[in-house]
Amino acid sequence: MEGNLVNQFYNQAILHPKQLAIVSKKRSITYFELSNQVQQTAASYHKKGIRKGDKVLVFVPMSIELYRIILALFHLGAIPVFLDEWSSVRRLNEAAETAKCKALIATWKGQILAWFIKGLRSIKLKIMPSESNNNYVNVDIAAVSKDDPVLITFSTGSTGKPKAAIRTYSMLQNQFEALKIYIDLNIQNSDMTSLPIVLMINLGLGKTTIIPDTNLKKLKNMDSKRIHNQMVYHKIYSLSCSPFFAERYAHYLLETNQESKLRSIIIGGAPCYPKTVEIIKLAFPDAIIRIVYGSTEAEPISSILAEEFLDYYNLNEFQGLAVGSIHHYTNVKIIPVLDHELHKLNEIELENLELKQNSIGEIIVKGPHVLRNYLDNEVAEKQNKIITEKSVWHRTGDSGYFDENNRLFLTGRCKQLIHCEGKLISPFVFEEKLGRISSVELGTILKNDGEIICVIQSKPESDNKRIEQEIKTKFPIISRVKFMTHIPRDPRHHSKIDYVKLKG
Repeated sequence: MEGNLVNQFYNQAILHPKQLAIVSKKRSITYFELSNQVQQTAASYHKKGIRKGDKVLVFVPMSIELYRIILALFHLGAIPVFLDEWSSVRRLNEAAETAKCKALIATWKGQILAWFIKGLRSIKLKIMPSESNNNYVNVDIAAVSKDDPVLITFSTGSTGKPKAAIRTYSMLQNQFEALKIYIDLNIQNSDMTSLPIVLMINLGLGKTTIIPDTNLKKLKNMDSKRIHNQMVYHKIYSLSCSPFFAERYAHYLLETNQESKLRSIIIGGAPCYPKTVEIIKLAFPDAIIRIVYGSTEAEPISSILAEEFLDYYNLNEFQGLAVGSIHHYTNVKIIPVLDHELHKLNEIELENLELKQNSIGEIIVKGPHVLRNYLDNEVAEKQNKIITEKSVWHRTGDSGYFDENNRLFLTGRCKQLIHCEGKLISPFVFEEKLGRISSVELGTILKNDGEIICVIQSKPESDNKRIEQEIKTKFPIISRVKFMTHIPRDPRHHSKIDYVKLKG
């Protein structure tokens, strides 16, 4: 389906005007109400001079306001731009200067922040999220082509020029279609999600979405009791979230001996280990649980049901995360882990690079939903894209392998792999095994001056000498064990180890 994506939302507003679109904390809005507000907001932005192709930086948390703003910008053919809020001030400034936005839409906190960051301060048109126009004159929906940019997101990174992923209308529509096969399509079944793209898909399907009543930027402080009260009150049928979110909620249910009425759970955004899946499955015995693997530039790549995931680990030693069958939109190859560019290859050269089964290498992907370009960043395109005479492949930066049954396994980030005695060792694999040692909350391995060092975050009042002895007995390759009170994790999903901070 081509055309402006906002039309899918407007069509649902015509078909289901009284259906709740979004519930956020104590507020809710129907499709009819949201449709009117989107048109009012589009008229207001148009009056301020925002037009098709203009880039607009959006600093608004996941809320009713955020989606009203995004849809209004889509209506005008303008391009919402999202920076990585967890970046340093320096990186935010670099990203803002790269984006060259015409306007900034931000909460008062974002407006204050803008005065201290040169790249944001230079944006002349600044708008509060609440701004709209009740006495509006209808503005025509912008005509767009499939190759027009619709959305720009900056990915996490601490070095080099910031990477800004450009999504076109065609790519985003294909991504919606690819993800839709995992989503319950019955509009009578309400969904809770902490994943922004899922809420956007739901708006195109006419579904009701409940935003979790917690600070999604600080998931480690998540109030599971409040989440459960939302689940019960709104009779929520399905949940889509990060592994950390699902595990925290699962622990709450098990510790308080409460049952869940959830029937569908989609987990994505970060790796999901067997120990985590076991806890989630125990807390939600009647739910269909699906783990989706993907990346910023390619979502989804594959998926696997929790039962299949756990069955595999009950029969085999952990040698990587099983991420299931490849999505039919996606082609996947495994190539050697290489530091240099592979930007221009012919089909035969690429075919010759492909590794055999059970060989760890870099996962590369292509498909209609896979990102093709970055904003004004030729270096990133050369580093991350392989262009042949027939297609464009994306280098995910993830390592993995296909087994003899052509199932895909993930072994962590390529840059974290350790070369030791002619072999590639995956810290990712060790993290799962270390997590199964009693009293270990989190652990990984690093290479330093030729030594393999194990870093452990143990539970309070643990017997660290016992833990160290067990680790050295099980893993002779480890020279030293270092204990930390806190191993840094990614701030977005609180699920992945932040290796940059750990090594720093």
